[in-house]
Amino acid sequence: FSELREHGKTKATQTLLQELQKILQTMHLHVNFVRAAAPTGSAAFNIRFNASTIHRLIHWLNPRFFRELKQNDKSLARFQAFMQGTQLVILDEISMVGRQFMGKIDSRLRQAKAGRNPLDRDLGGISCVCVGDTGQCEAISDQQLYDGRTHPNTIDEPSAAKVIFSNKGLGIYSSFDKVVILTTCHRLQTIENPTNDKDRAFNDRADQFLQILHKIRDLNLSFDDYFWLCKRKKSRLNPDERMLFEDAPVIMDLRRISTTNPENNCDFYNKLVLRSHARKHHLPVISFDAVHEGTTQEDGLEIDERHFNDLPANLEVCYDARVILIANLAVEHGLMNGTQGKIKGIVYGPGCHPNHPDPLCCLPKYLIIDFPQYAGPCFWPDIDTHPERRTWVPLLPISIDDAGQQSISRTQ
Repeated sequence: FSELREHGKTKATQTLLQELQKILQTMHLHVNFVRAAAPTGSAAFNIRFNASTIHRLIHWLNPRFFRELKQNDKSLARFQAFMQGTQLVILDEISMVGRQFMGKIDSRLRQAKAGRNPLDRDLGGISCVCVGDTGQCEAISDQQLYDGRTHPNTIDEPSAAKVIFSNKGLGIYSSFDKVVILTTCHRLQTIENPTNDKDRAFNDRADQFLQILHKIRDLNLSFDDYFWLCKRKKSRLNPDERMLFEDAPVIMDLRRISTTNPENNCDFYNKLVLRSHARKHHLPVISFDAVHEGTTQEDGLEIDERHFNDLPANLEVCYDARVILIANLAVEHGLMNGTQGKIKGIVYGPGCHPNHPDPLCCLPKYLIIDFPQYAGPCFWPDIDTHPERRTWVPLLPISIDDAGQQSISRTQ
């Protein structure tokens, strides 16, 4: 565990995995002897070394529902074969793993090794290394691992499953007996032997910033600290400083809708930036509606996108506009929630175009997105003459059923 963020936990994890792989090669052991995972796709990708999400590692395919894999079930056989050679698991960003989550990891790993190790062995007898800062992002809808209080059993729980998993998770966390604490900050370092006022001023700001990070971690932020951070608000920056952040992504809360300041709404801001980009480069903005089944097109467009897992009724795109993934597509290849890219093509099928009278023909066949982080198979045959297409990925429309009306679906 690390005392504070910026201490290089990810680098330490990568170095550990690199050294372990050397040992495995020397001992002629399979590379899957060690597996690494994290709660999110972005965190898993940052680890490298074929790391995956924890859900994928333990074959928990639907995060909303957890069930034990049944004996004589093909899914259990596949999972046991997948984990057959694994004896060490490294879990990163452990602050996002709560007691119930850890209990489910324990339950699934026991099943993975049921044929080899006794079922009463924690984590199925697999060694586990947890990496993270427990003062960072907390587990969602779960108790923190270090929370020793009794699980709050509520009236709406039809079974004791949550209590059981929560107690299991607490027991697993309590069984860890070795802790390594990183105390030196590596990501933000001061300038050694500063020779001028500019360097000394930087060191002062860096020290103060690290101190404030520590206070935020401990929920001990003062008004003075807050106002010091506010010096870097967009409204306080001069034009040259703003230009430095022109291409930086803006983090906004989709749930907050302002009627008095619409520029603070995510959709409004995205359209504003898209049109600014189009005007600057003299490009058209293409708009297309989602296609609905089980209802009329007009009625379908009126249904809130939250009914379709946030799949929008209308989408506007423009060449070279920036996009960001909001779901994991292929973590092992660098396509996960948070990955950024740029639109390089809008491809329609034969006879289809944005103004076609048939709504299905108004929808592009696929969008071509350039994801610089993409490291999977190439989709284009002319890679030798166009090497820039190596990271181009086609994204096809998807269909999602209405959460309330299973007979209605939206394709976008």
